[in-house]
Amino acid sequence: WFGTTMKGVIADNTFTDMNVCSTGYGCKSGDGALEGFGLCYSDPQPLYFAEYTGNTLVRSNGIDLHDNSPVNCSNTYPGPYVRWQVIRRNSISGIAKSQNDCGYISANNRLTTDVLVEGNIFSCPAGKTLPYNGTDVTCSHCTVR
Repeated sequence: WFGTTMKGVIADNTFTDMNVCSTGYGCKSGDGALEGFGLCYSDPQPLYFAEYTGNTLVRSNGIDLHDNSPVNCSNTYPGPYVRWQVIRRNSISGIAKSQNDCGYISANNRLTTDVLVEGNIFSCPAGKTLPYNGTDVTCSHCTVR
């Protein structure tokens, strides 16, 4: 999802070798095979009420939420532009070749609020790193179980 998404659902899909690198920036932590962006370029483009459920990601980066407010925003609303997200019952396994570590779930923007992450399964081969034990979720009113 890339802004202006309300009530979106990505569910029950299988993604294999979905390795994402930010073009021109190199591969970095936080690039996800499934990504959701809330942003503001001139006007707000929120990502509200989205759900990522029951997906299988094999040798892929994982799931990442980005709240880019208030970048380039002429509107007086400062954000958050990512709210009310659910990331549940996904299976993330193997090595993301673009980052050489295992995929994980990330929602670590201070402006993002109300994210529920629960019941996800992570499988990382021996000797490789599972960043943040699978979840890097440090936003307001966010829950990991």
